[in-house]
Amino acid sequence: MRRVRNVAFVVPVAGADLDEDELMAYVAERVLPYKKIRDVVVLDALPTSAAGKILKTDLRSQL
Repeated sequence: MRRVRNVAFVVPVAGADLDEDELMAYVAERVLPYKKIRDVVVLDALPTSAAGKILKTDLRSQL
């Protein structure tokens, strides 16, 4: 299994224009080089459990 690192799952605010390159540049200016975002996945909503916690395994399976 290949390990994918530094992926951002993003849920944009309704009506907002999201430019993935601008988002990656914004983060790159503020974090260390090894923490830069390598890919952006835009979602309508984050998968959550009945308790309201984000299901990270479901996010990983979308890669």
